[in-house]
Amino acid sequence: MAENELFNTTAEYIVETNEWLLSGNKAFAIAGPFATTNATPLFLVIAQTRRANVKGDASRSTTIFLVDSNTAGVKLGEQHLTIGCRGLDIRRVEFDQVRLSPSCIVGAANEGNEVAEVLLRSNRLRSAMLGLGMAKQLVNDLTSYCIDNQQCNVPLKDMEMLQMHLSKASCATYAIESMIYMTAGILDEFATPDVALEAAITKYYSLTQLFKIAGKSMDIIGPKSLISGQETEVLFRDSAQLYTQGESMDTLRLYIALAGLQHAGGVLQDTVRMQRNPLFHPGHILGKFLQSSNIDNPKTKMRLNENVHPSLEPAAQSVEQSVARLQMCVELLLTRYGAAVVEKHHDMQRLAEIATTIYAMFASLARASRSYCIGLQLADYELVMASAVCTHGRKKVHTLCTEIFNGQYVNNDSNLQRLAKQVIKSKGYFPVHPLTFNF
Repeated sequence: MAENELFNTTAEYIVETNEWLLSGNKAFAIAGPFATTNATPLFLVIAQTRRANVKGDASRSTTIFLVDSNTAGVKLGEQHLTIGCRGLDIRRVEFDQVRLSPSCIVGAANEGNEVAEVLLRSNRLRSAMLGLGMAKQLVNDLTSYCIDNQQCNVPLKDMEMLQMHLSKASCATYAIESMIYMTAGILDEFATPDVALEAAITKYYSLTQLFKIAGKSMDIIGPKSLISGQETEVLFRDSAQLYTQGESMDTLRLYIALAGLQHAGGVLQDTVRMQRNPLFHPGHILGKFLQSSNIDNPKTKMRLNENVHPSLEPAAQSVEQSVARLQMCVELLLTRYGAAVVEKHHDMQRLAEIATTIYAMFASLARASRSYCIGLQLADYELVMASAVCTHGRKKVHTLCTEIFNGQYVNNDSNLQRLAKQVIKSKGYFPVHPLTFNF
């Protein structure tokens, strides 16, 4: 399936022959490997199409085709040599007047968006699962390295710095696994659930944490990890490939924030309307001033602790406070910017980080409580892991929410925006040489 240049392909329906004519090209299409089998690649192609008897932009639509690489007109172009995933054959694929029957359509003609949403959700979950497997391998390999090696006659396993990294990597991997199973559980439990946002959050958290673990592992192992073919080096390249392949993490963060705001906007529209028109709603504004809940000490009534093991009450309280802070931030941004909030990308990214962190906290908390209550092996350490994830997440959420509340003139966004304009104006790095004289 193509990973880039998504809409560089068009398909036209030929009424006389009852066929579709596919033209265009796709970059970064995975075409293998099939060296040891007789199988041939099949491509899922998203093409631009037009509805019959509809004029203007309303006729624009998409259709998804399943195309055999042996079909006349399909050409496998240049191979892309990527940083990682060297075992895959990634190529540019060209479609030159490829004739396809209606049976090649996935779903219905001109209804590709619905099918694409399901495919994108599944692809994001698969990426997260790949990230989970690689994260586990990195943790296991680094643990073995620390057990078997010494530095200055001190076993690496006894060094606090490495112990901290192993613990953080294990907690991140635990959160990744918890999020994947929680999202999959929602899919299994309900009929046609809307988990597009959860899948996006799971992929974002999984691949960002994987990339951090891989980078830190290379830092610990040192120059040895730079040798080509060394396992840590291969995993680092593969993690970088997963991190960038398909969609940008910045774009994914914006999607997470905007999808969340779209939902929150419908729930909070009356509250936001009153706060943006304070003179018409003095009672509401007075109530906001008198309420005791604030960003540093949010008041909650969720009683999440009643649904988990008593040992996890502090962690449950951390989740509750983080959710309350998220609600305050969403209300503030919608009140401060209104519809223009979609243009405040830095605040949108902060919201995405907050939502992602809370989802990781919630999934870890639920999993640890279940494990301990049914008596799984080493479940007491799962409680420690979940508590660590929630404690770190609470601090991170508090910091991000404080930055949003402080505004652009306090959180440094204004300075960064001003600098960005000068960088663009100067077409690059603008400070003169530090030894330059002006006289």
